[in-house]
Amino acid sequence: MMGVPSVMIMDYEHAQTPLLLRPRWEIVPDVMLKESLHCRSRDRIRTYKGIKEDVYAPRVHTRSIICEGTRLNEKDILVTVRPPANEAHYHNPESDIFFRAFMDRLAGTPGTARGIAAPNKAQETQIRAEGAAWFKDGKVIIPGARWMV
Repeated sequence: MMGVPSVMIMDYEHAQTPLLLRPRWEIVPDVMLKESLHCRSRDRIRTYKGIKEDVYAPRVHTRSIICEGTRLNEKDILVTVRPPANEAHYHNPESDIFFRAFMDRLAGTPGTARGIAAPNKAQETQIRAEGAAWFKDGKVIIPGARWMV
């Protein structure tokens, strides 16, 4: 509105540009079809390879650093899980059922370690409370900022 050039980065194909926002550029993952976006000017779309997590968390330290101070070891198969976005407007309650079933299955699979990428402290607290059994063997971690660069 003030004429200041802006950029909007998004990764949800059904998102709409807010009415009063007219970004100069919109940046989206390259897997999103430009035709499916609800932007005003398709020639102002730029893309990047990967997912949005590649933008805000492009690297995680080596496995040895992740394993340090935990009961994980280098031979474990490390499975990274993103829990359902239960605070998002597009949340589907069925994804919670799938998440719990998947985590139960992993917890019962020898030789696996599980990293849960909880997006915030509230969801981490909820996961720790509802999935306490997943943490019993010490093979589940919820990485904090110390593993991100």
